[in-house]
Amino acid sequence: MQRQPEVLTTTRPREPGRQQNGAMVSVIIPAYRAARYIAQALDSVVAQTYGPIEIIVVNDASPDSEELEHVLSRFGERVRYLRREANGGPGAARNTGIMAAGGDYLAFLDADDYWDHTFLADQMAYVECHPDVALVYCNASWFLEGSGQVIGTLMSVMASHGEATFESLIRQDCTIGTSAVVVRRQAVLDAGLFDPAIGNYSEDFDLYLRLTKSGARVGYHRKLLVHHRVHAESLTAEPVRLLEGVLRVLDKTAGRPDLTDPQRDALATTRLRIAAELAHLQARLALSRGDFAIALQNASAAHTYYRTWKLKAVVLALRLFPALLRHVDRVRAEFARRRAPAAR
Repeated sequence: MQRQPEVLTTTRPREPGRQQNGAMVSVIIPAYRAARYIAQALDSVVAQTYGPIEIIVVNDASPDSEELEHVLSRFGERVRYLRREANGGPGAARNTGIMAAGGDYLAFLDADDYWDHTFLADQMAYVECHPDVALVYCNASWFLEGSGQVIGTLMSVMASHGEATFESLIRQDCTIGTSAVVVRRQAVLDAGLFDPAIGNYSEDFDLYLRLTKSGARVGYHRKLLVHHRVHAESLTAEPVRLLEGVLRVLDKTAGRPDLTDPQRDALATTRLRIAAELAHLQARLALSRGDFAIALQNASAAHTYYRTWKLKAVVLALRLFPALLRHVDRVRAEFARRRAPAAR
């Protein structure tokens, strides 16, 4: 039987100047190799104009625990610190925090992201105006680690349209950023928490599908209140893992016995599209490393969905002139790389 995580500090004093008459919000921050970034995340939470809040950091058996605890010591009793004995991924770490949380509402913040100081005040103001909503999310920016360059926002790249329902989440008409969420704790408990079996990618998507399928209402607004750090080393690998995670969630959801025919159709349509996007991306990655057989296999799979002349040309070139196509792809990538500093 797994032991309960250790709680090193458990209280949070009242802070002058902070609104203190709202519902309690428990802010849950999973920490794995997070010592380098978590101070900025915590500073953004401490600076919130809303209260009362509690801050829960869950150490997910991180190898940098000593450094992490040194950083956390600066925050003293403002942080509740929980330690897991085995690494379970962000979903499992969030579940640990959820079960220990004392707030009626939860807010999830990744250790390398940060909030504007009015994030909780604006989110809870929305909740107050929409008491039937179980979850609210807002806009978020993506910025590059190191340069700080903003490369997009959630609402510009994956804009939300219409009501955020089970069907619209499946169709990806609405996309929820986890660090941009405030949600009723009881709704998450009723939905069954995060599913760690999904893996480290898209476990949040799985939870939001279960929430909306159970009838929980989701709201959103377009204020940009969250800033998500993008690490250079993850720019290539992360999109593949995200798409693979989405496919796992769609396959899991397709096994539900309570789906309507339109919902099954939406699942099947989205799965075809995501699989094609993944194949297209994997074809490009395989081409860049000179793995022409894998590139051809994935380009052919993508072409069966997209049916574009460009993909058809790529498939033909991979069959006849793979080395030439790889050279063209490298030249194009180098040209794009050289143009990027000038654009900035």
